[in-house]
Amino acid sequence: MENIYQMSARITLPVFLVLYLATTAFSQNVRYLDRVFASVGKTANVVYANAPALNYPYFSENSTTNTDLNFDIFQPTGDTATARPFILFIHSGAFLNGSKENEDMQALSDSFAHRGYVTATMNYRKGFNLLSSTSAERAVYRGLQDAAAAIRFIKQFRTTYKIDTAHIFSVGSSAGGFSALNLAYMDNSERPASTYSGPFRPDLGCVDCAGNSYPHTHTLKAFASCWGAVGNIAWINNNIPAILFHGDADASVPYNEGHPFGYSIFPIVYGSLPINQRLTDQGVLHEFYTGVGEDHEYWGTCNGDFCPAPTPFYSDIIDKTALFFYNQLPAAPLPVSLLSFRADKVGKSIVLTWETATERNACCFEVEHSTNGLDFQTIGKKPAAGNSDLQQHYEFVDATPTDGDHYYRLKQLDLSGNFKYSSMLKIQLDDPQFRIYPNPSTGIIQIGAPETEAIGVVKITNMLGELVWQGSLETDRINLSGQPRGTYLVRIQTEGQLVTRRVILR
Repeated sequence: MENIYQMSARITLPVFLVLYLATTAFSQNVRYLDRVFASVGKTANVVYANAPALNYPYFSENSTTNTDLNFDIFQPTGDTATARPFILFIHSGAFLNGSKENEDMQALSDSFAHRGYVTATMNYRKGFNLLSSTSAERAVYRGLQDAAAAIRFIKQFRTTYKIDTAHIFSVGSSAGGFSALNLAYMDNSERPASTYSGPFRPDLGCVDCAGNSYPHTHTLKAFASCWGAVGNIAWINNNIPAILFHGDADASVPYNEGHPFGYSIFPIVYGSLPINQRLTDQGVLHEFYTGVGEDHEYWGTCNGDFCPAPTPFYSDIIDKTALFFYNQLPAAPLPVSLLSFRADKVGKSIVLTWETATERNACCFEVEHSTNGLDFQTIGKKPAAGNSDLQQHYEFVDATPTDGDHYYRLKQLDLSGNFKYSSMLKIQLDDPQFRIYPNPSTGIIQIGAPETEAIGVVKITNMLGELVWQGSLETDRINLSGQPRGTYLVRIQTEGQLVTRRVILR
């Protein structure tokens, strides 16, 4: 699923005021979604591992010093729950700098602990030779090993910290996004060759073979990657749910594929756009949100610290991640078992239909609508069957939608007032002035234009801004079948206007 963000202006309120406002955006009553705890306790500098770290200036892979690795653990004050989900936050810094003290990691750990999670922000081993692609790969792998060691520690001390080890999550920013993705999808059979012993380098060992010897695995329930990437798209071959955020103008970590920072000595990596396609192809539950026109760390940080304050994306990413994780928890209220949910254009209306397999104490469905995927309003309500083991069918008509993008979701409420959101649907009503069809397409598209705008120039670019087709508006059929799957921008320039449309190739 792709969501095009609309807000891009930076806010100028003081950082801590903005953080407070951002993390109190939900209604205040649902654990793991809302800030249900008034205060949070922090235990700083808990040592979770000891491992050989590369010595500065990082020229030799054989020059290491055993180093304690620590993290800060956050817990809600006064919580009586004895088995709580855990989130590991992994900082940015290109595997060269940054720390658990980064403002974004501290703020996120605090925010999710207020919601009822146990959270931690971790330090990990950093450093690599900027002139060596092998050294860069090894740095990424050490980051994975350290994150795995942190999770093994949490599992070992699950009683101390009251952790539900079946529900461990991770959130990573930039370099941390690499680690979160690798935690989920890389296994020992997929270790890069550079991580084994070779000339002037020791063997780094297996994924769960560094830092500590606690007898656990590092399996995640789900994770969030903020502007991260993977070294090999084929590593994604299991069913761990993911939520992805990435700016399509990211100059540090490619949104599509390429060298980090455009520096050719670094190995090619695959960003959120191809990751999204791979997850789709593999049938893995996931959500994908593109910051259109946004660069790296577009929630408002520079190398992990707010510069000077969060953008509106910050609270939105928190909200979307909280909801995504919440829907992976067994404690999430499930008034209905939803079989399907779809949106179709019928004439000038949009018809929403959904079906349920079972219902338990179900109250109703509230239909929520947005034009930007961020701000939703309730536009209708349908009573539920209540208790049923028979398939139920529902329909709602949005009779007067305007041209442009429309987003819909269902809020499923039970008789106690608990609720759960469905996945979000997006549907576009084309401006009658110009129409691109079919969309999505397998490669051949056509552009419908009014007679008054029949002459013009068409330019089609990929999400990296590269021109893939240029020609006349009068062209009958445009063949894009040689292009990779993904989203493309179609720019139509006529004498009277410049129009931009999106087309998806499948």
